[in-house]
Amino acid sequence: MEDEKPFNFVRILFDGIIAGGTAGVVVESVLYPIYTIMPGFRQATRAGRKIQWKGLYSELAGNLAGVLP
Repeated sequence: MEDEKPFNFVRILFDGIIAGGTAGVVVESVLYPIYTIMPGFRQATRAGRKIQWKGLYSELAGNLAGVLP
């Protein structure tokens, strides 16, 4: 007979939490600069100004704190 392991709900839940948190942090870290720069880019191109690249990740920690849980 095959030796089957019992269903471990806590382990599956823990794995899902880790995977979901990791995916959320990676996606937020990659896409945050795009969401940050698009409004500034649109305003700068309309007004003929230079784009501000400084502070691109300045508010990322707050978003990560909201995404991680």
